[in-house]
Amino acid sequence: PRLLETLLQGINNHNQFREILIIEALPLINASPPELPSVMVNRIMAICFEYYICQMFKENCDLTTINEYWTKIFEVLDLCGRIMKWEPFLPYNRNEYMSSVRMKVDDVELDYVLVEGFKDNESKRRKADALLEPPRITVYYPCNKETPICFVTAAQCWQLLHSNEILQIDFGQLLINVPVKMWLNRFLVDLAVYLGRNDEALNILKDSKLSNLEKNLRNLSFTVSQPALNIQSFDFLMKILGDMPTHSGQWVKNLSMNCPGRHLLVLPLSRRAIIQYCTKILVTALKQKVMNDPTCTDSLLGNLLVLLQLDWPEEQPLAEYIFNIIQTKGHFIYLQFTNYIICVDMIEQFMSMWYSHGGEVHLEFSPAQANLPSKRIGTRGADKGVKDDFKQIIKQQILK
Repeated sequence: PRLLETLLQGINNHNQFREILIIEALPLINASPPELPSVMVNRIMAICFEYYICQMFKENCDLTTINEYWTKIFEVLDLCGRIMKWEPFLPYNRNEYMSSVRMKVDDVELDYVLVEGFKDNESKRRKADALLEPPRITVYYPCNKETPICFVTAAQCWQLLHSNEILQIDFGQLLINVPVKMWLNRFLVDLAVYLGRNDEALNILKDSKLSNLEKNLRNLSFTVSQPALNIQSFDFLMKILGDMPTHSGQWVKNLSMNCPGRHLLVLPLSRRAIIQYCTKILVTALKQKVMNDPTCTDSLLGNLLVLLQLDWPEEQPLAEYIFNIIQTKGHFIYLQFTNYIICVDMIEQFMSMWYSHGGEVHLEFSPAQANLPSKRIGTRGADKGVKDDFKQIIKQQILK
């Protein structure tokens, strides 16, 4: 113990004492760990972790050497744990951890971004009560399902390390010596999003070196909780579509969730996931417009039906609400029908509406029908030629 204490005291003045402590002294006590004060053990652990992490970030450090350093880190953790008489429990093995640090799908590096999610129904609880609820985090394959737990634990540790002035100073000094600024900036943005501090997240984004795609996607996600989309939101949307990743990825599920508090998503930065998320934002904005104004235009209703197809059948309740509006109005003119409506359930609903005997509903789905206003399709009094045109349109859409 006296030798260790001498080495720890000399580290501040001579860097050689650090290497003597880590490379020579610690292996000597590994077989028979002595009893040491907890303050000394924590200091030894911090010095070792800082040393090995800094070694990993050197330019000449290859993958084999990095793996060896990770082995050393776990050996130090095991030694300190035995000195402190911790329970011998390892929550994950090194290989699983390393694979979780950077997920690879089909040899493509896939990043993730924490964004605002969607809620099926607004909770009837008071807003003050809802804010007290911790956010619910949804993850998508191939992201590890334990990611939300790890992130929340990291967030709580960060807050704990900044709750005490001494801890904050020591932790800040450690961050200065360890080159993790790029990862830290991304974590701080995620932390601000998790805590609902959008203004703080925006300030960090301005000074960060994240990709334009990630910045625009995060900025767009802040509009989810707004009552309506503004011009700036559409500007972010257009920039995202112009900077899409090449990796297609998979379609995601459960973008919406019925939960008392906020809903967050760990969204993969893949083409399909981003398109689906942006589409959901548009659907949410148009849904509010339809709910507030049932007399909205046929063009708005048709465009909303087109967007709902991407997340079908989850969006079926909203589609049924739109069909009820169409039946109430008694007419529906959407000349883009043949280009975009391919969902069989929607097509069948229009067929049922056309053949229904209750009330006349006029439908126009092609420019040819629009040029013949006297031959609009309806459930009553429609001539045979127009009926044949309607049947042909429906048949073509089903074949698609």
